[in-house]
Amino acid sequence: MNSVISKRDVKLLLYAGGILLLVLAYFFGYQKFMEKREVLEAEQGRLQQQVDRLNEIYAGRDEYEKQITAYNAEMIQIFNNYPAEVREEDTILYASELEKKNEIRVSNIGISPAIQMYSLGDNLGAAGTDAAAATGDQAAADAAAADSGQTLDQQLGILDEASVTLPYFSLCNTAVAYDFTTGYNDCKSVFAMILESAEKRNVSAISLTYDTETGLLNGNMNVNMYYMAGTDKVYEEPDAGSIAHGKEDLFGTVEQKNEKSDGDSQKETKKKKSE
Repeated sequence: MNSVISKRDVKLLLYAGGILLLVLAYFFGYQKFMEKREVLEAEQGRLQQQVDRLNEIYAGRDEYEKQITAYNAEMIQIFNNYPAEVREEDTILYASELEKKNEIRVSNIGISPAIQMYSLGDNLGAAGTDAAAATGDQAAADAAAADSGQTLDQQLGILDEASVTLPYFSLCNTAVAYDFTTGYNDCKSVFAMILESAEKRNVSAISLTYDTETGLLNGNMNVNMYYMAGTDKVYEEPDAGSIAHGKEDLFGTVEQKNEKSDGDSQKETKKKKSE
């Protein structure tokens, strides 16, 4: 039995095939193209934001550099007010300085261990340094592998705020208790001298008792001596001046021996003359 396809059926088959091709082209071609286009548009929007940010940074470059210079100068000025360290000899010689410039007698000094009050940045100890050195090759390999995935900010040297590693600084305090005897006006002069010191110091507590026999004040004060660790400053040993070390021969044995030797020689001379 021979089947004959009419022209009408042929046209319908062609129409159906065309529609099928359009559906396949949409799902396998146009839809993927649109998805890729959306990805590219999103990437373009992100890059445009970075370009706008870079243009803004570049436009304010001079102002940023001025602010950085001003902040660095201010930071250095603040750090210069703090010594590199406060040791026991500093606290003792400070009492001597107070006595030289004021009518005050310090009878006892109590020195507390230094405490850390505030720290900024990360402080890697020896163990951290050794660990970093041991994994240096691996870190270099990871950095090389990550270069290809760097963002535009990283490639241009613009650091993300969360990724910035701050230098390590530590503000420490050594508390010193001084027992002293002084007059009323000299007591006020001592406090003024401490507060006006070029180095950061203050009086955190004070106790005063009036002595009716001498008319002086017996007191105790706690002085906080602050210092900053982690700066470029180097600890300078205080100048204690010249100190008398006493007599070379405390019991005078050298002089007595010499006198005895001189007396024996004189007796021998007299004996020879008499002979």
